[in-house]
Amino acid sequence: MQTTTVRELRLAASKVLARSRSGPVILMKRGKAVAAIESLRGEDLDDFLLMRHPRFIRMIEEGDRDLALGRTISLKDYVVGKRI
Repeated sequence: MQTTTVRELRLAASKVLARSRSGPVILMKRGKAVAAIESLRGEDLDDFLLMRHPRFIRMIEEGDRDLALGRTISLKDYVVGKRI
């Protein structure tokens, strides 16, 4: 795992960003991890934003609760109900 300091980021941001192309760079402040810098390519940005969107998170949590309670429907019943 690569790490960098806030000072290094301030002084050489482009180098730190270049390093992030090969994997996440953990940003350290006073010896503690405070952030991660990760390269985003193409569709990665959409996925990154979606995975952090509050509505999407609520939908996933609701689905997990339904699954745990046995509130499911078969694909066949879904297709028949939607008349696909």
